[in-house]
Amino acid sequence: MAVYGLNVARLVAQHVAFVVSYTPGLREPNAVNGDGSHTGFSRVEYQSIEYDADAAGAGTALLASYVSPSA
Repeated sequence: MAVYGLNVARLVAQHVAFVVSYTPGLREPNAVNGDGSHTGFSRVEYQSIEYDADAAGAGTALLASYVSPSA
């Protein structure tokens, strides 16, 4: 699970995603998202090296933390 745009004071996040893998040597995960910001609300997308979630404005939902799947 990956958490984006974490507001610690309010204990809310702008976005969460399922981590499916990671690229050794990089800090960002490869994740699967449900994407309601585009035309299809049931659309699912894969994003490699996701450091910024597709939320309200670029740079507003940066990666806060994630747990990668175990081998």
